[in-house]
Amino acid sequence: MKKNYFKILGGLFLMLFISVQSFAQLGTTTFNTASDIAGNYGGTWTNGSNQGSGFGTWVFTNSVSNSGFYIGGTGQGDPSFGIYSENSGNFAAAQRNFSSALKMGEKISVNIGHTATINGEIFVQLLDDGAPVFTLKFVGGDDRWRINDGGSDFDSGQMYSANNSLAFTFSYNEDGTYSYSFGSGNGSNFTATNNISGINSIKFQTTNQGGGQNFGFNNLSIDSKYTITNNSTVASDANITIPYLEVQAGSTVNIGTNSNTTISGNLTVNGNLNINSGSSLIVNGTSTGNVTYNRAIDFVSGNLNGWHLVSSPVSGEDMTDMRANNNFAPGSGGDRIGFASYTPTTNQWSYFTTASTDALAAGKGFSAKLGSTGNLSFTGTINTADVNVSITSDVTGYFNLVGNPYTSFINSKTFLEDNTNLFPADIWVWDSATNNYITYSAVDEFKVAPGQGFFVKATSGTTVDFTASNQLHNADTFQKSSKIEVKLMMNDGSADRFAKMYYLDNATKGFDNGFDGETFGGIENNVDVFTNLLENNEGKKFQVQSLPIAEMETMIVPVGVKAAAGKEITFTAEAMNLPGDVKVFLEDRVTNTITRLDQANTSYKVTLNDALNGTGRFFLHTKASGVLSTDDIALQNTSIYAINNNTLRVVGLPSGNANVKMYSILGKQVMQTSFSSTGVKEISLPKLSTGMYIVQVETAAGKLNKKIVLE
Repeated sequence: MKKNYFKILGGLFLMLFISVQSFAQLGTTTFNTASDIAGNYGGTWTNGSNQGSGFGTWVFTNSVSNSGFYIGGTGQGDPSFGIYSENSGNFAAAQRNFSSALKMGEKISVNIGHTATINGEIFVQLLDDGAPVFTLKFVGGDDRWRINDGGSDFDSGQMYSANNSLAFTFSYNEDGTYSYSFGSGNGSNFTATNNISGINSIKFQTTNQGGGQNFGFNNLSIDSKYTITNNSTVASDANITIPYLEVQAGSTVNIGTNSNTTISGNLTVNGNLNINSGSSLIVNGTSTGNVTYNRAIDFVSGNLNGWHLVSSPVSGEDMTDMRANNNFAPGSGGDRIGFASYTPTTNQWSYFTTASTDALAAGKGFSAKLGSTGNLSFTGTINTADVNVSITSDVTGYFNLVGNPYTSFINSKTFLEDNTNLFPADIWVWDSATNNYITYSAVDEFKVAPGQGFFVKATSGTTVDFTASNQLHNADTFQKSSKIEVKLMMNDGSADRFAKMYYLDNATKGFDNGFDGETFGGIENNVDVFTNLLENNEGKKFQVQSLPIAEMETMIVPVGVKAAAGKEITFTAEAMNLPGDVKVFLEDRVTNTITRLDQANTSYKVTLNDALNGTGRFFLHTKASGVLSTDDIALQNTSIYAINNNTLRVVGLPSGNANVKMYSILGKQVMQTSFSSTGVKEISLPKLSTGMYIVQVETAAGKLNKKIVLE
């Protein structure tokens, strides 16, 4: 076993210690958990006596005669705890238990010293239920102190020095190793032969010292990085992993904004533990006692502004405490407050009142609005196990409002993969800044923050499951996403909306569950932008669509708009990681214009003569050519599908006259109509039998035939 030794300059060590102390940072500042000095005993030290704090009683064992225990002058100093054994075969030992086994991040310290002559042996031992684990010893005839941790003895680095107080510390490191310092000898990060995890007592012994000699010790103490004592207040403003955390009564730990803390072992809170918004705490062991999570909430006046989807990141919180600890906005209806649950079967909100006492079930989502900008505070115990949330479902899918039940982030992709009863594999998060529901498909791997509520669509089952193994931190990174992405943004003068396209190797032009995300269907937006599928288009609105990268230059994406007549709408785009010379173009088939949008400060503005709520006018192109002409497009990406057995929808026609005919599979014409196209047309169908039909569209640009099925 390799042993390393080093020396520390006392002045430098003291300076660093004082500097660290002043910041009171978790993991660097130490706190005393046990201490005792000889001066506490008033000159009388007996078997079973117990002064100081944090230790068990002293236990003495010794020979019948010529050995013993006292308080007074020793080779360590005056006063000291003193033991002696004058004759051959005599011994004296004083042992003391700790309140609990030495924990990672803790160190035990003591000053020891001896007079000039040692015939036998003196030692300090750290014990595990009475069995030696670590021994610091001096044997008569040697010239130096030695150490044993279960293997062979090795040099401590400290020569024997009579009548000299030597400081000894033993530190149990977070990685399971130990370090020590003893006088001028030091060693760090040793892997002991013995198991040091159970050290729970200390023993001082003298054997056959000789007449007039003594072994003395004083200033016995245990210090900890992670047991917070003495009414202390500690900050955690860094990303750290610690072995455990105990916050004693009267003390406080504040985890700062955007700080990630992992506790490998157990969390015990008898004082206060506060976690600020954006921070993350993961406890891998058990957790006892209450913590408080503060989620920052912006207040904006208005009907929708200022509302946030939330969930309790702790268990045990109820509305009695929530009302007492938070300033909720008053409701418009009597005693209602700005806190509400969602009913999936009716798509309606149920508002809590000034008398509500309901418990907040872990994993259930709510909508909250404060009376002013501040923190929404949740207090309770940390969830360290899996959490199951009751939901309502049917085959068509109900929207259920759930939320992250942990004081850490979770990965939306993992959550959706764990819950196959959710279809499509999307979550919907409310963005209070834009009054818009944002769709995150599994492909986005969105990190859901602590206290964040979100909608899911359930097609089966009675629960959704949050797994504790899905907890993670929101680590910052300078690395941008490698996905090829086009984000098309639209503004109508008051609202901002967007639709995203990913271009991936494994995507198709049809629906890819987990890769394509529909707009929120529970409560629709008055203003929106979205896209339709390129194949098997059923008119569903997608905020996120993934498409095959191999066909990037041949695909034309139908862009849908929902906006009022008379509105000026502005389109812009953000393009990331586009391959080669690919460029982004927006086509307007009403004005017969094509505008490049991927360049800086480019946009397309148009004032709507008529209200829009669908696709057929705007299309997105991604091509390598520098200029794209409307002559190149013709009838590309015209969609034809049946809304129901009574209505046919034709989307994406160029402006001008169009003629539509419909034939049975046997070639019999069953419908014909002509109209002037503005991009989209809904056509009433005669009463027809179920089955396959052929629809033929003819315009000045050419003819197009497509099959449809009436069910």
